Amino acid sequence: MNQNWRDVLPKKENLIDKDKKQRFQLVLVSFIFFIVGLVFTVLNFTQDEMTLGYFTLSFSAVSLITSALTIFFKKGLFHYQCLFVVAVLTLFTSFIVTGGTKNDEGFSTYWLLILPFTAMLVLGIVKGSVATGTMFIICIVCLWTPISGNLLWNPSDTFRLRFPFIYLAAFAVSFLFELSRHFTSIAYEEARIRLKNASETDYLTGLHNRLWLANYLDSKQSVIGKTTVNVYCCIIDIDNFKSANDKYGHVFGDQVLLSITDILKKYQPESSIRFGGDEFMIVGENTGEPVLRELCENIRKDAEAVRFENHPDYTYTVSIGIAITNVDTDFRLTNLIELADAQSARAKTHGKNCVYLVNYVPENRTFKD
Repeated sequence: MNQNWRDVLPKKENLIDKDKKQRFQLVLVSFIFFIVGLVFTVLNFTQDEMTLGYFTLSFSAVSLITSALTIFFKKGLFHYQCLFVVAVLTLFTSFIVTGGTKNDEGFSTYWLLILPFTAMLVLGIVKGSVATGTMFIICIVCLWTPISGNLLWNPSDTFRLRFPFIYLAAFAVSFLFELSRHFTSIAYEEARIRLKNASETDYLTGLHNRLWLANYLDSKQSVIGKTTVNVYCCIIDIDNFKSANDKYGHVFGDQVLLSITDILKKYQPESSIRFGGDEFMIVGENTGEPVLRELCENIRKDAEAVRFENHPDYTYTVSIGIAITNVDTDFRLTNLIELADAQSARAKTHGKNCVYLVNYVPENRTFKD
């Protein structure tokens, strides 16, 4: 059960998520129906309408159970929806058969007109249409077939003719409204994804940027203490990159950046980042020292072998620093970047075009080269 009830609160993040929104809508509608059913139960018993009172009391109880199950249990949403729909169809069928209270002369059947809107809201277009269509068939059978002679009230010919068409009109309006809402939701979600991708992507290289990195670090930091997390960070710094801009211009400098980008995409397309300027980064987890050393050596060798047709005399190298650790509750992942950055600076100090690695051991606060 955990804290599943938080998923049905009317918060922005819940209403954006499709599954959480469906849960919230089912909880909201079923709880409203619980209150309405309870009120009508009291009125029915007060007016000595015992049969109808038992119907509304049962419906109110089922609505409350549906709301509670949806709140506290994340799985089984479809089953809760079915339970609620069956309860609604049963109650509304009783309205057609009994006509409601003995003094209403069929007035309660007009409650059926809220079903299309409710079904579309709670179930969506497809399942909502099935539920609404099922109620329409029940309505036709009860009013237009010989079964109508067994109703507990006597609907007029005008009612038999007009009510199904009124119901269909409500069905059509609710369907069009939900269809519009559905396509609007799809367009919004696509725009949200595009905006998120744009905000987390470096414009020049197409790699992740520092916003993506911040979100990644936050997601990994949140699970520290709950599970063992092996995390690494590699910083790739282009040696003497300023000379490319100074000698050949910034357009050529961009070509250099794109060339190292192609190399990073070759080896780590999902987790490569442009950290800033001529510094790039790779982050990840659950990878050992030998694999990381081999990865960075391949990147270093490929960078050293790059040549440019428009400036064949220009070559470049990279200095790479690696930091790796099994983090504990006291470790901040931002410190891992500092460790990797220090190793990159160390590589530059020791002649550039090389790879240095440090393994931080949190248990005894030591570093292992």
